[in-house]
Amino acid sequence: MRLVARSVLTALLAAAVLSVGIAPAHASPPPGPAVRCGDVVTGDRHLARNLTCPGVAFTVVPPATLDLRGHTLRGGDVAFAVQATGMDTFPFVVRNGRITGFGTVVENAPDAFAWNVTLAGLRIDRNATVARGNDWGGPVVVDGSTVADNTTVFDMERFADLNVMRSRLVRNDVVISSISDGGRAAFTDSTLVDNRRLSGFVGVANLTLLRNTIKGSEEVVSPWWWVFASVEDNTFVDNGVAVSLGSHPGNVRRNTFRGNGVGIAAAAPGGGIWDGPAEIVGNTLTRNGDGIVTEDGAVVSVGDNRALRNSGWGIFVPGATDLGGNVAKGNGLEPQCTGVVCGPTRS
Repeated sequence: MRLVARSVLTALLAAAVLSVGIAPAHASPPPGPAVRCGDVVTGDRHLARNLTCPGVAFTVVPPATLDLRGHTLRGGDVAFAVQATGMDTFPFVVRNGRITGFGTVVENAPDAFAWNVTLAGLRIDRNATVARGNDWGGPVVVDGSTVADNTTVFDMERFADLNVMRSRLVRNDVVISSISDGGRAAFTDSTLVDNRRLSGFVGVANLTLLRNTIKGSEEVVSPWWWVFASVEDNTFVDNGVAVSLGSHPGNVRRNTFRGNGVGIAAAAPGGGIWDGPAEIVGNTLTRNGDGIVTEDGAVVSVGDNRALRNSGWGIFVPGATDLGGNVAKGNGLEPQCTGVVCGPTRS
């Protein structure tokens, strides 16, 4: 009797749902009309099937949103050529699918004053360049995406504003080829694995690395010119050079370095206007080649770092400002600490 009653109740509930016109969630219509190769994309559009587009796949007039709906966009020259919109920064959003095989995934027009691009929930792989900013190139956001096996991820010029969050960047050759004239880049809560080089900054720029895992790069932080680097709460594993500040200002705090060729390095001022102080505090460096190494005269403040079982120097920072609390033990070269006083070792 109970089984019969339950079946009747289920049927009645289903009839009630149909009577009020509530459709199942999967039956919701896709946003806007479907796109075809060569379309001008504006407003809400979607990709109805896998699509291969040679040349320029789409010209984008923002504001615009393209939902790939799990499909693959494959192509040749440029996937999305974003047109100039005057002084406004109307958004263009691409989400939910795969983009592969393009020379450039998204590029703003040469006469664009600014652009606003979000790449979300995507797999972006085997392209030459992911985002190319001809000028005034930002903001560009990569959120919840996998970016893999591309030659260059970001090739930017003046005033770029890059934000990568909750994403995986894997086996790209260069993540950032350049940013200049006040640009900035931030990587947060992301995983970067086997990218040959992360940053090749040229000009005045800011780099923020926050709560990332970064593994298997030749160079991670290695600026060419003036850069303020804020590197906090990351894990660096098996990189060649993890953080090399040069003579530039920055903060390196509460990171874990394991198995890198060099954990943290800084150089003496070269006499330029871009020289500045750096703070190296609260880091743990284990089984690297060198832990912390700076040139004599480098303007650094060093405190509360733990350098354990590195094959070369533990903490070698001649002339540094000693903030106290540093520990070095079991490193390959003596003395364990140079330039700062190491307190009693802790296990």
